[in-house]
Amino acid sequence: MRTRVTNKPDGTLEMELLMDKEKNQDWEPVLKVVDDGKRFLWPILPEGYAGIRTDFMDVEFDDYKLNSIKL
Repeated sequence: MRTRVTNKPDGTLEMELLMDKEKNQDWEPVLKVVDDGKRFLWPILPEGYAGIRTDFMDVEFDDYKLNSIKL
């Protein structure tokens, strides 16, 4: 599982979930959402924050890695 979060010039935050189902580095998008800051009154987080949150689940993550990409 991989996520891609992009701050857009219009102030929205685009989040995309990608999966490598066959574990062959072929990452396929499976979900894409845009946070415009209107539904919950403000965007999820400002630029510079990252993490994993799970609610009501027992989960384990291996090889968690965070990369910042300059565009």
